[in-house]
Amino acid sequence: GTIYSCSWSSDDKYVMTCSADGTIKLIQVLPESLQVVQTAHAVGPQTATCGTTTSKIPIGAMQMGCTFTKDDVPVSVSLNGQITILPQPPICGGPDEGFIQVLTGHAAPIAGLVLDSTRKLAYTGDTDGIVCQWDLQTGRTIQRLSHEQPQNEDLMGKIHSGAISCLAIVPTTGHLFSAGWDDTLRISNSQGQVLASQNQKLQAQPNAMSTGTKLTVIMTVEGLVFVDALEGTLCSDIVHPLGGNYNPLSVCITLDDSTIYVGGDDCQIHVYTVDSNGTSMTPTKVYKDLHLKPIHALSLSPDNTKLASSDVRDVCVTDLTQPQDSPPLVGKGRWCFHTQRITCLSWHPNGTCLASGGADDQLFIWNLENKMKRIHYKLTHRGGVTGLAFWQQDDGGSSKLVSVGADSCFVTWNVQQDMDKKF
Repeated sequence: GTIYSCSWSSDDKYVMTCSADGTIKLIQVLPESLQVVQTAHAVGPQTATCGTTTSKIPIGAMQMGCTFTKDDVPVSVSLNGQITILPQPPICGGPDEGFIQVLTGHAAPIAGLVLDSTRKLAYTGDTDGIVCQWDLQTGRTIQRLSHEQPQNEDLMGKIHSGAISCLAIVPTTGHLFSAGWDDTLRISNSQGQVLASQNQKLQAQPNAMSTGTKLTVIMTVEGLVFVDALEGTLCSDIVHPLGGNYNPLSVCITLDDSTIYVGGDDCQIHVYTVDSNGTSMTPTKVYKDLHLKPIHALSLSPDNTKLASSDVRDVCVTDLTQPQDSPPLVGKGRWCFHTQRITCLSWHPNGTCLASGGADDQLFIWNLENKMKRIHYKLTHRGGVTGLAFWQQDDGGSSKLVSVGADSCFVTWNVQQDMDKKF
């Protein structure tokens, strides 16, 4: 195949080449000749990482660039964005691929993040339609989710043909729900396989998703769609219009599947009750005076007694156990230090701390018991924060914050020391 790149080692003893046939060759430069000392086939390890098999060279396994990194470790990059690491010369393996290490991740902005704390897993989805599974304990990728054969024969790893807009996890089954701009809901198991038989076509473009215990709600441009979380099937074929003169921007559902909160571009939070089958919903009340700007993120506390909401500047918290006309726990003008749209919110398991991330590249951690203090992390993700979630390894263990952003990065923050010191 065509050779796309070559690179010299620092001691000028080796040359590495990579090509369209998916191979990486390590060539030793002798005084009077050249000797190929290693030929590595990247296809085998990558098919194992993506959970697929193929009898031909997939386009995604084409090796587009190579170099020697620190200590002359040879690495190569595939068209699908995966990085292949070879042993440091002159230590080379045999003809099999067992010695090759493959690093996978995202090469496009990450648009969604969800945690499966029970199984210590995280899932991220990007604008290329790729979903990655992560180990929360190590912070490393486990694999890219993949279609069943033959959809993934190109090895590009795209499970959606458009950008992924939202993700949700079903805690009881470990199934991942993903929806994107291909107007399709796809369901994957914890082993990383997309269950093609359970794919659901949506009638409108999805923008956000939230799951309760037995019910998942998908917010689309035309209204709400309900999914049976345990069965993975649409509760009905219709899109439930929201009514009113507003466009929905954010949504969340209670753990008992009975109440839905929708944030709109009218600066209000609209509340609906839904029946247990997800076939009908009824508007009940509207929170009108919390925000002065459109509401881009909503999050319920672990016990579902508090609702956090955010706009382009303010983070507000409402006590849902109090009458609607009661003052909020945190009103506008209190937690107002973001300078651009606040894209995501996450509650700490203790129900008193709240994290927020925004398009201004900043992360904040707030505390309801000490409202005047805050933890501030600057320049966390270039291009903006698109998702975040708190995680504790064990009950009562140290707290970590996971964040993703438009820079395609998955970051784990050990925030326990800062929280103990500040709060």
